[in-house]
Amino acid sequence: MSRDAAALLPPWIRQLAPYPPGKPIEELEREYGISGSIKLASNENPLGPSPKALEAARAALDNIHRYPDGGAFHLTRRLAEKHGIRPEHFVVGNGSNEIIELIVRAFVRPGDEVVMADQAFVIYRMVVQAAAGTPRVVALRDFTHDLPAMAAAITPRTRVVFLANPSNPTGTIYTTPAWEAFIEAVPSRVVVVADDAYAEFVEDAAYPDSLAYHGRERLLVTLRTLSKIYGLAGLRVGYGVARPDIIDALHRVRQPFNVNVLAQVAAAAALGDDAHVARTREANRAGLAFLQAECRRLGLRFVPSWANFLLIEVGDGAAVYEELLRLGVIVRPMGFYRFPRHIRVTVGTREECRRFVTALERVLLQRRSGGPPAAPQPAVDPGSDTEAGATRSVARPPIGTLAVIGVGLIGGSLALAAKRAGLAGRIVGCARTEETLRIARERGLVDATTHDPGEAAAAADVVVLAVPVGDMASVAASVCGRARPGTVVTDVGSVKGAVVTLLEPLCARAGCTFVGAHPVAGKEGAGPAEADADLFRSHRCILTPTSTTDPGALARVRALWEAAGMHVEEMDGETHDRILARVSHAPHLVAYALAASVGAARAGTLSVAAYAGSGFRDTTRIAASSARLWVDIALANPAHIVEALDEFSRRLEALKQLIRDGDRSQLERMLAEAREQRLRLDAGGRP
Repeated sequence: MSRDAAALLPPWIRQLAPYPPGKPIEELEREYGISGSIKLASNENPLGPSPKALEAARAALDNIHRYPDGGAFHLTRRLAEKHGIRPEHFVVGNGSNEIIELIVRAFVRPGDEVVMADQAFVIYRMVVQAAAGTPRVVALRDFTHDLPAMAAAITPRTRVVFLANPSNPTGTIYTTPAWEAFIEAVPSRVVVVADDAYAEFVEDAAYPDSLAYHGRERLLVTLRTLSKIYGLAGLRVGYGVARPDIIDALHRVRQPFNVNVLAQVAAAAALGDDAHVARTREANRAGLAFLQAECRRLGLRFVPSWANFLLIEVGDGAAVYEELLRLGVIVRPMGFYRFPRHIRVTVGTREECRRFVTALERVLLQRRSGGPPAAPQPAVDPGSDTEAGATRSVARPPIGTLAVIGVGLIGGSLALAAKRAGLAGRIVGCARTEETLRIARERGLVDATTHDPGEAAAAADVVVLAVPVGDMASVAASVCGRARPGTVVTDVGSVKGAVVTLLEPLCARAGCTFVGAHPVAGKEGAGPAEADADLFRSHRCILTPTSTTDPGALARVRALWEAAGMHVEEMDGETHDRILARVSHAPHLVAYALAASVGAARAGTLSVAAYAGSGFRDTTRIAASSARLWVDIALANPAHIVEALDEFSRRLEALKQLIRDGDRSQLERMLAEAREQRLRLDAGGRP
């Protein structure tokens, strides 16, 4: 029997979710029984390629039996002429995507960190993860790159920072003052990649042209593409601009003949057609203005864009996408980017934009709660709530019924956060004791309660297991015995490897999908009385999908925690457990040991513990946690915890030896290095 290929993959490849390609128009029309569809999903140029590019490509057809120029000699010199930069500063790729991959292959080693914005171009994260790097993801601020936070996220392990300006899928830009402050703050050892794929569309005087900031002192790469405003998406041509030593590094990992014959000649010709670029920019400007005005009329929020697309909030993005498909309008659902309430629409021709708006209005009217079609809506500012008197589409909550098994501090706080975000139509809470359920009902954490996990799960769309790790198996068995096929099951446990290994096949046999999750947040209190909707805000949540995790289920769990205000990232369960053993599990056990070492100690007739000050109390505070909880965790993650404790023991032995030897200089050095590490936590320990 042949071996499963997935078993041969390293974990960082196994957990990658393939990029979801759109179907060809012909296949969609066959599948839905429609014709005459329009595609507004891929940010393509609705005017098509430059006539000069078409002419050049046709003239080169007789030579396609020859390999292309491996160094893109003529195209490189055409780029140099256009930008006034010497040819040795350019590298040409199979789209700018290839150059992103070349940068990571050249500069990122396994375990190195790469800083990027969350909900930005998904290829950054995919390429870094494929190279066994660590994506360090920083949340957007107002749908825009938060450059100060990204600068603060840089650590000694950071090798590269990716910036997209404008960003995809939001279309937002950061401005010159923010950019200049950022590049001054970035250490000189870090490669900054300015992905300016949509730069030619921007008409804002505050927009920084990254090409103007290249110099010997900066490790800066500018990326541009001919897929967007130049209309050559089908030929895949992009280029990078950087110092010659950086370009040399990229050529070392670039494959020969990476850009085909037709692409090279068409790109060189397109670069000389300024009139076509101007027509495209003018058409895009008019199309964006039309789409934004229509969104205001319909009372829909959108993200103001400087690219050739618009991100629009429609309620249930996946459902609206499907309903638009049936009307022959293809847009992009944004669940993969964790904007489940949005769709992204490319600016098309005037007629295509009008057809999209007509179809969208029809879909929204059909999705209203009832009654005759509403009158046109008054304009609504995209950044504000609907004005008094204005009616809006009533969107279904993304989760119909949410079941929370264990409505204590974590489960209760999640229920409150989900209610506040309007994420679930109904929340069912489950707990062992009636007192817990009484408090949950009185505080409005849930809409219904039960003592039976199976009963709670029976009608749920999403089930959250907020129970101790040691109870996961029995509770999950009860849930899977009653849950409907298609139900998404997730958890909040701080151990992932053992939990995922146990629950993923258990859920799969019941027709459900399990997604491991760990919201890294908490406080000293416990129980539903301490539940707080803001408990998770600005903290990290780690998801641990596997190669078999359903992308739709993963998107729903991600949306749940993002609605609670968390910064969500993904990693495999083993990596999670190794990290958490060092920063959580072992420190808790050390705190227990330290508290025990002092608890019964006496100095003559005096109790040592009676003299414990705030320092000792702060150090051992976490030893006040539930003993049973930490027994479960210790036994579920033994190898990594023992490894972490061994490392701690080695450090402790080294410290003891320096004290015995009276080695002041080495002791001071050791403590100073530890102090520096601790200070870094305050400076940038969170995303």
